[in-house]
Amino acid sequence: MKKITNFKLRVTSYKLQVLLAAFVLSAFCFLPFSVFAQDCDDYGTTGPLEWCLKDGTLTISGEGEMPDYVADGQQGEMPPWSYYRESIYTIIIETGVQSIGKCAFHYTPNLPSITLPNSVSKVEPSAFYQCSNFISFNVASDHNALATENGVLFNKSKTTLICFPVGKTDNSYIIPGSVTSIGKCAFTRCLLTSITFPNNLTSIGRAAFQWCCYLTSVTLPNSVTNIDTMGFWGCIYLSSVTLSNSLTNIGRSAFADCDSLSSITLPNSLASIGDAAFGGCPLTTITIPENVTSIGIYAFGSKLETVNYNAINCSYNPYSPDNGNLYSMFSNGVAVSIGDKVQVIPRYAFSGCNISSTTLPNSLTSIGERAFRSCHTAPSITIPNGVTSIGEEAFLSCNNLTAINVENGNNAYSSDDGILYNKAKTTLIVCPAGKFGSYDIPNSVTHIEKRAFDYCTGLSSIILSNGITEIDTSTFETCYSLDSITIPSGVANIKARAFWHCSKLASISCYALTPPALYIANSPYDYDGTFEGVPITTCVLTVPTSAVSLYQEAAVWKDFIIEAGGMLVYPKPVDPEQGFVNGNGLYNGKSTATVEAIAHKGYRFVNWTKDGVVVSSNSSYSFTVTEDVELVAHFEEYVGIDELPITNYELRIYPNPTTGELRIEVAGQARNDVVNVEIFDIYGRQMSQISHHCGLDPQPKSHISNQIDIAHLPAGIYFVKIITEAGEVVRKVVKE
Repeated sequence: MKKITNFKLRVTSYKLQVLLAAFVLSAFCFLPFSVFAQDCDDYGTTGPLEWCLKDGTLTISGEGEMPDYVADGQQGEMPPWSYYRESIYTIIIETGVQSIGKCAFHYTPNLPSITLPNSVSKVEPSAFYQCSNFISFNVASDHNALATENGVLFNKSKTTLICFPVGKTDNSYIIPGSVTSIGKCAFTRCLLTSITFPNNLTSIGRAAFQWCCYLTSVTLPNSVTNIDTMGFWGCIYLSSVTLSNSLTNIGRSAFADCDSLSSITLPNSLASIGDAAFGGCPLTTITIPENVTSIGIYAFGSKLETVNYNAINCSYNPYSPDNGNLYSMFSNGVAVSIGDKVQVIPRYAFSGCNISSTTLPNSLTSIGERAFRSCHTAPSITIPNGVTSIGEEAFLSCNNLTAINVENGNNAYSSDDGILYNKAKTTLIVCPAGKFGSYDIPNSVTHIEKRAFDYCTGLSSIILSNGITEIDTSTFETCYSLDSITIPSGVANIKARAFWHCSKLASISCYALTPPALYIANSPYDYDGTFEGVPITTCVLTVPTSAVSLYQEAAVWKDFIIEAGGMLVYPKPVDPEQGFVNGNGLYNGKSTATVEAIAHKGYRFVNWTKDGVVVSSNSSYSFTVTEDVELVAHFEEYVGIDELPITNYELRIYPNPTTGELRIEVAGQARNDVVNVEIFDIYGRQMSQISHHCGLDPQPKSHISNQIDIAHLPAGIYFVKIITEAGEVVRKVVKE
């Protein structure tokens, strides 16, 4: 029994020995870090690396890349030793460390230098940001990736300048001739007053010279093609900049807040100007070169007074990601001169500016959205022949503008009494804000662009065209002087803010038998109602007598002073694409009404119908009004022949009408120039052709006289076209 007990004691003792050995072994496994830690004032890890601070010396050891950190005031993680920054005098980077991360030693004011081992291949310049006494990088001459010269850090081949120590007190610096690019933040906050750039330099990196406050002048070699974002931002004493004649890009905020930069010449090579590129600069005059294709928001300072705009085909994004607002390319009040090669005026380009020219360049093809909004212009402006596109609200709220004229040869747009239309005058695009008095919209118009009359504060009376079916959003917004308006029968819908704050509106004549639908505010905070700001309770609404009860029951309409206006005459085209009509209105019983139909090009009038029954074949139809009546104008396709004049000749075609024989006499200078005589029917089909050498006498007499037989042609109307070297002429003849 005693032996068994002793055996158990020995087993227990053995187990204790095993546990003790395991504990010792475990402690031994962690011994390196524990011993390392025991010798540090503070310690920890940074990514896969370890750090130890001892007596003002920070040692980074291990193997791998150092993480990136953020500077004071930024969101993110700061370096774990940042609490001790002002107590660090020496930094030792041991072999195995592969990189120096962003902001790693930011604001370490007592650090004079650092030696980088062969294992370090990447250094973020911001790692030494605001190290005010830092003057030197040191690397071995056989370093695999890096090199130094006079304490400045480069890549191995010295083609990229990585970092100029911020504490160096030199006044000037000559960048080595081997350098082709300057890295991001390379000179940030340097104390230099002068820098000489090498002739092979092509690129200046992001924030490369940011806040180099003592820099006074910069001359870039002609090899430089790119200045990146914030390249010279905040160089407050920089007063002279000579840009490269090969420069293609000036990045965002590249020269922002250069408080002394009052003038600069942009090179012809320039293609892109970034957001706020010269924001905050006291520039007063700028010339935009021809080849610029992109300009960012806030590109130029608020003190700009004059712009010579020569960019041929430039784009502009007015959207600000900072607040979601839209901004003009230039600040309000800037005087803009538009060059004679400009093809595209981008959206928001000159909004709020002063435009000195009344005639846009002949090269122009496109005017962007709000391009001239709120501009201070001469009383009139002329759209040249080549313009094929005009964006929404391009001329909105130009208070001085009384007429927008269009050259006759323009194939996309036209003008009537200074108001801008599409070519066919079926769409009214904009009425100049400076127009005064009354205006009757031509009945060819079937659509009015939204905000077309917005800010027309001098208009007092408007009669809408018969073809309008809808009044769009804000069409007559802020027409403060508008006293009366006539709405035609076809209008079925009037959108939000259509008459917003037309505060003097006293009379509305609405010819629609069914009250048009309105946008009605649906809450006390909804101020977008169709008639918001209109004195409805004192405004007289005149409607067809038969529709009075409907208006008296309709929301909003019922609040007007409703009066019966008489019987409705409602003419309309069967298809607005084929023609338009006149004569919509209210009439007293047994009065005479006249309606008129006008065909569009390529069509001709056929007849008027009422309830599907033909009532007249005359385009102008008069009748006695005894009831509400709707008349439909019908048209058919028609190919006509345009008359082209011939000068210096005499022409006679006879007899006309004729039963078969037709004689043509040509005299004057054109007599020997006749090439062809062609005969067409009313549909434009060629029925006969006679060449000069076949049917016309070629002899140089005082006149040419020839007989043409058209007896074989059916009775009707024909057109004789005589073609000469001087031009063409068309004459109508009747075959009986």
